[in-house]
Amino acid sequence: MTGDNFTEESFLAELKKIASQKEYDCFHQKMYTLLQKTDSTNSELLRKISTSTSLLNSDGTRTCEGEKLHLSLVAAAQQSAGRGRVGRSYYSPPESGIYFSICYVPRAGVTDASVYTVAAAVGVCRAIDALCKTECRIKWVNDIYLNEKKVCGILTEGTLNPVSQKVEAAVIGIGINIVADAAMPRELLSKAGGICSAEGDGKLPLRTALLARVYLETVRILESSENIIGEYRARSFLSGKTVTVTPLAGTDSGSYSAEVLDITDDAGLLVQLKDKSTRTLHSGEVTLKCS
Repeated sequence: MTGDNFTEESFLAELKKIASQKEYDCFHQKMYTLLQKTDSTNSELLRKISTSTSLLNSDGTRTCEGEKLHLSLVAAAQQSAGRGRVGRSYYSPPESGIYFSICYVPRAGVTDASVYTVAAAVGVCRAIDALCKTECRIKWVNDIYLNEKKVCGILTEGTLNPVSQKVEAAVIGIGINIVADAAMPRELLSKAGGICSAEGDGKLPLRTALLARVYLETVRILESSENIIGEYRARSFLSGKTVTVTPLAGTDSGSYSAEVLDITDDAGLLVQLKDKSTRTLHSGEVTLKCS
């Protein structure tokens, strides 16, 4: 991937190829920062947001600062301190993937962070499938799988205005493995893959082309009234499988076995326990049971 021109100019050029003129006229006014390396793109974007006094007016409309930051993007070719859920590290080496974060400032503020994770998951799947002729699946709630291996993780974080006590923006962090890095930690080798492994000709997509496609697909979903839960459900990686449910993510406390039945209309995971009772999960963690 060295020499694939990972710059703001290249990103905008790729975006112009696939966006409508109306979309591009809006997008090219936004803030885009492409870095060779940062600690974390979520952290970088959160730092930018922290310099603003307020993103929303009292009536729920965006302030000038809110408009400036809305749909802004920070991307990096490498992260030194990438983050996953519940404080886990996110492996983000150079020459392997692309890592980026999108700021979304909804009018009236953030009420349900899962909405943004679901939108990003579907957007990522659409983008990868379009570029690589694949069929990506979604492992509830925030991982993308291809050929039984994880190729993408998503972390959505909110930003709280300390004065209004309102969560004014969502920062949607996305990390995509373009190739599986041979030097990755041993515990990841059997679980992680790369999106290019399913390409017929083995050609690597340009990072800026992938970035532009994911950005466009995700923003289109967020800015429209499109109901994507049907597609999110259809892409479920877990339906019909037996999983271990951990109610408090990051611990082993209270874990139990269950079969995944479905995804609910509000993006919950419907599972059936051994006694045939059912539960709908909106938090926690699920892992596949080894057969």
